[in-house]
Amino acid sequence: ILKQSESGLKSADSGSLGDSVKIMSIHASKGLQFPVCIISGIESSFNDSESIDSCLYSTDFGIGFRYFDEELKTKVTTIGREIILDKIRRERLEEELRLFYVAMTRTQDRLIFTATLSNPEKKISQLKTLLIANDGYINSNVFSNCKSYLDWLIISVLLHPDGKDFRGGASIIPIAT
Repeated sequence: ILKQSESGLKSADSGSLGDSVKIMSIHASKGLQFPVCIISGIESSFNDSESIDSCLYSTDFGIGFRYFDEELKTKVTTIGREIILDKIRRERLEEELRLFYVAMTRTQDRLIFTATLSNPEKKISQLKTLLIANDGYINSNVFSNCKSYLDWLIISVLLHPDGKDFRGGASIIPIAT
């Protein structure tokens, strides 16, 4: 916990939370409430490290390997590995969504998100195209193609009735009812 003083930021004792700032991960925020919450770096991609593993395991589906093609001297994925990878990714996204919900519901008065994008127009355009291709529905295809918390927020704003500035006048996204 950091406390602002005339001489700058200093450590505050954990008992006095008056004019202090508490910096924590969203993993540690469950059950806590704060007047203002800032969720930073929401443009960061979700961890997809499992996609590089040659061998994956699932209690439901067993083991999935990459196949080594002797002739081409290359590794090729197998159907079993892809099924397991799809399950792992779906479960990871569901957990990310749960954590994001927990983080967003910690605030009492004000919720602030921060993100850095080099080309926001391109990101919005990509997500608009994704939504249009899926008839304006957030289905498993849209869900699995979102790679960050920011993607989820942009999708939500694009579908919200007040998001017409994001949608643009020329490309209307059918809002599913």
